[in-house]
Amino acid sequence: MRFVYVLAAAIGLSMCLFSASSDAQFSPTGAAVPAAAPSAAIAPPAVTAPMTAPATVSPKTDNAKVRGDTAWILTSSIFVVFMVFPGLALFYGGLVRRKNIISIYAQCVVVASAATLAWVVIAYSIAFSPTGGAYIGDFSRAGLTGILADGLFPGGEALEWPMVVFHLSFAIITAALVIGAFAERVRPGGLLLFGLLWPVLVYAPIARWVWHADGWLAKLGHLDWAGGTVVHVAAGFSGLAAAIVTGRRIGFGEEAMVPNHMGLTLAGAGCLLVGWMGFNGGSALHADSTAAIAIVNTLVAGAAGAVAWIIIEGSLRGYASGLGMASGVLGGLIAITPAAGYVTPLMALLFGALGAAAGYFGAVVLKRILNVDDSLDVFGLHGMAGVAGSIAVGVLATSQVKANIGVQTFATGVIAVYAFVVTFALVSALRAFGTWRVAIDEEMEGLDASQHAESV
Repeated sequence: MRFVYVLAAAIGLSMCLFSASSDAQFSPTGAAVPAAAPSAAIAPPAVTAPMTAPATVSPKTDNAKVRGDTAWILTSSIFVVFMVFPGLALFYGGLVRRKNIISIYAQCVVVASAATLAWVVIAYSIAFSPTGGAYIGDFSRAGLTGILADGLFPGGEALEWPMVVFHLSFAIITAALVIGAFAERVRPGGLLLFGLLWPVLVYAPIARWVWHADGWLAKLGHLDWAGGTVVHVAAGFSGLAAAIVTGRRIGFGEEAMVPNHMGLTLAGAGCLLVGWMGFNGGSALHADSTAAIAIVNTLVAGAAGAVAWIIIEGSLRGYASGLGMASGVLGGLIAITPAAGYVTPLMALLFGALGAAAGYFGAVVLKRILNVDDSLDVFGLHGMAGVAGSIAVGVLATSQVKANIGVQTFATGVIAVYAFVVTFALVSALRAFGTWRVAIDEEMEGLDASQHAESV
């Protein structure tokens, strides 16, 4: 397995060398980034907010406001990283079997670290370089070079450096979500390669399409407030592809694979809820009423999702499980993510219920139909609730928002297909080179012992 880590190091080194060479070729002139039209997704103009928002203030004219907005963006970034550590690590850690607890924690560290390196070296430039095309950026921001201290992010809604941090946190959580689909059967070396390559090949292009002012889906009018398609649909369908290629766990469908500690999972769900307020609230990019509305909608949708799942599970199964309640909260949060700044709190209730229903269908019904071992229901929950919420924006957004259900459906479908196909190819390549799935005896022993020489 040592050659896997050597290969990962070589890829990382080549990225760095490429970044250094591209810096010389694409060094900016020193002028501030020209302000383009605001993106329809991550930086909506005042007319798309659920209530009238204050006009955008130039950093040159109101330094106090800029400092306040910057502080809010940076604080929100911390909340989003909190969603991974400890949120997702605890949530996933409680769901796997006892022999794989350390493994899933370690995988969160590995993929988040690799995604961070990929983002700095090249992925940010692919997603958000001020120049480039509608489908992919150029390398003018490779290695995070050429960014001025007071330069504006493409779209002009905020300073660029704070947005580098904010979008980095999104890249981290999205890559980390995917690992739940193939938990308990993948080598850390293969996951390291995945973490380096997936953000570049899948996440960054999608982010540009949706969240860059010149992105082709943004120009079509696709709305995604904080990642319904960029984060949840991309992660969900990538997880489905990875689960199919990886194959089922030994004993899947024949023996019970019971979560080792629901207390950890419920604690992790609570951390995710807290982090989600930065996820959705921070996407307003301003410390104002729009951010507050987005946070209120987030809490309302999460609550509605929990209640909806209790009702669904209680009606169909005769009980309401703790895991079901946590799943309902997440389903509501996922569904409201693309709409948090585009709807009223009463509409957020519908998004929460819709997300729980879609998540229940995906994680309980569709999972049995497909017979795919999506270990921790990444596709079932994130993929399905993400699709439902993203399409619903076209129907339930306020009249101030120019939303179109046809555009929402088309964009959601395009992103789902792209994420699935590219991830399928990537994981197939990793498995073909023998860097992906553990051996049978290693899986039976547990990844904690066989891959990390540790135990809980």
